[in-house]
Amino acid sequence: MKVIVVGGGPAGCAAAYTLLKEGHEAVLFEASDSIGGRTKQLHREGFNLGTGALFLMGGIYPRTMALLREMGHIKKLVPWKSTTELMDDDDSRYPVQLGKFSSFAKVPTLKLIDKLRLLTTGIKLFFSRTAKNPFNGSQLAAYDRGENLEDWTRNNLGSRTYEYVMRPIMDFLYAVPLRELSTPFPKALVRQAHKISLSTPPEGIGQINDWLLENMSSDDVHLSAPVDHLARDGAGWKVFANGNVHQCDAVIIATEAFIAAKLLKEFISIDAYQRLMGTHYTEYAHVAIAYDEDPWPD
Repeated sequence: MKVIVVGGGPAGCAAAYTLLKEGHEAVLFEASDSIGGRTKQLHREGFNLGTGALFLMGGIYPRTMALLREMGHIKKLVPWKSTTELMDDDDSRYPVQLGKFSSFAKVPTLKLIDKLRLLTTGIKLFFSRTAKNPFNGSQLAAYDRGENLEDWTRNNLGSRTYEYVMRPIMDFLYAVPLRELSTPFPKALVRQAHKISLSTPPEGIGQINDWLLENMSSDDVHLSAPVDHLARDGAGWKVFANGNVHQCDAVIIATEAFIAAKLLKEFISIDAYQRLMGTHYTEYAHVAIAYDEDPWPD
């Protein structure tokens, strides 16, 4: 079977890898000039810059780790140095480890009552009924009561814990205001905090895309080739890209939801189209800053 994969991000690369492994013919189309989508490496002036995710989170990414193990690359992962500091309004700095949530409880601005509330709430969460998989949308939806993470944190943990624990962790991990985050995901994440072990490929997260496509012919990877249109062709499909028509038996759409909606509009229900178009995306800038001299030499 010949399958065209639309989108060359991690999902599209994983789809192409799986198709080839199962003995199918895979052809990948990516609109930009390189694979990786929002998760790739940029090389500028001697620096290797990640554009999206910076690290893997070990045990809470079972499918990703399984793929890396299957490809024989899991032992190439290196620990991601998570030691950093929180800077307060008065320029005070508090050492923490992003890969060790408990380190935030040692921030001196937290009072004993804050630490006790953090401990008791953590124990309650561990034994409470919530989603087992933080990346299973159906499980998360089943426990969504409409409460946002900021309100939940302030009500259950207090404002100091919100400012010095929950907000720094979640702002860093997901670049989403806590008022826009529902509670099932972070609750599921906290329950599996003991599984978190931050790591990365030696050349950055974008290297995973290269590993996924390492056995794919370069002739089957079309870059700078945005797909404009899809059409049924008997039992198969026609894919229109860069003025050319490509025939295949099946198509996998691995793009943002709004692009998938436009490509599939004439083949899906109005409700499905509207749901895809209504998918909320976070707008943020990923900025890397380098200093000629260490501004904090101590």
